[in-house]
Amino acid sequence: MFVTILIPIMLLTPGVQGRDGQILRSFTQSVESYAVLHREALESVPMELCGGPEEVELTRSLLDSEIRRLRPDAREGDIFTPEVGTLIRSRVQAAVRDAGWIPPDPETGAGGRPLRRVAEVNAAYTPYFGPHPWSVFRALPLLPEELEYRFVGRDLVLIDVTASLVVDVLREAIGGEE
Repeated sequence: MFVTILIPIMLLTPGVQGRDGQILRSFTQSVESYAVLHREALESVPMELCGGPEEVELTRSLLDSEIRRLRPDAREGDIFTPEVGTLIRSRVQAAVRDAGWIPPDPETGAGGRPLRRVAEVNAAYTPYFGPHPWSVFRALPLLPEELEYRFVGRDLVLIDVTASLVVDVLREAIGGEE
């Protein structure tokens, strides 16, 4: 099973012991629980992922709806708990410093135009690929294949890849308090 493989890997990672190890185990259990829910939802959706664009979009939409039905009370902090958030912010800040990366101002886009993208739990995720070093993502805990990390402004977003759904948001992951 995925969890039995992932936890030993995390425990072998330098600096992941004691309280941090407990926090990461809790996070791993939360994301694995979500992955199980995702798989359950996927079983109830007719599979047309190999069809044309309309069929793929219909399947994505049905999966999105089924996940929302199974997680009607999903809210910010369900997976990125306060303890997990503190640990992840610390890792992100260290990775940003190590990379020498200066994150873009989340309030302005190209040419100084106002831009404020806000991700909300259980809302559709609109792909946005802003500039960031991949080393920042390598500093984060591993995820099951159903999930990925993305940045929306300075917020870290956990997304369901197939459903294009926001699973959780960690506000001010870049530039937040350490």
